[in-house]
Amino acid sequence: MNSFEFNMPTITIRIDENLFEKLDHGRGELSKVEFCRKILSNYLNSPLSSNNDTSEFTKRIFELDNELMKLNAEITHRDHVDIMRKEIIQDLQTQLGWIQNEYQKLQVEVNRINERLLLMAAPIENEKKWFEFWK
Repeated sequence: MNSFEFNMPTITIRIDENLFEKLDHGRGELSKVEFCRKILSNYLNSPLSSNNDTSEFTKRIFELDNELMKLNAEITHRDHVDIMRKEIIQDLQTQLGWIQNEYQKLQVEVNRINERLLLMAAPIENEKKWFEFWK
């Protein structure tokens, strides 16, 4: 270990067991720290990770993040609409129950009126006295 290594920032990561075994097997005589440092250095200094590719990657991440935010906002909006829809349905069901109750009351009243009208319209037969049974 060199003395300049104490002045470097530290990175701590957790990796899968399989990746750890590949790392341990591929390092050869180098220490794990040196091997990881070379991997990171080679990757970041390679032409594959040029600023253009990194900026495209970063731009794509921001696009996906914006899309995620829009989708979350849409989900929230739909949740609010769903809550309002449920409240309206509950209110309509309450009104329907009240209307059905009023209809039943009116139906009973109509039946009473019809019975009265039938009684009034029915002709009253002259009652015969017991001794007039032959007439």
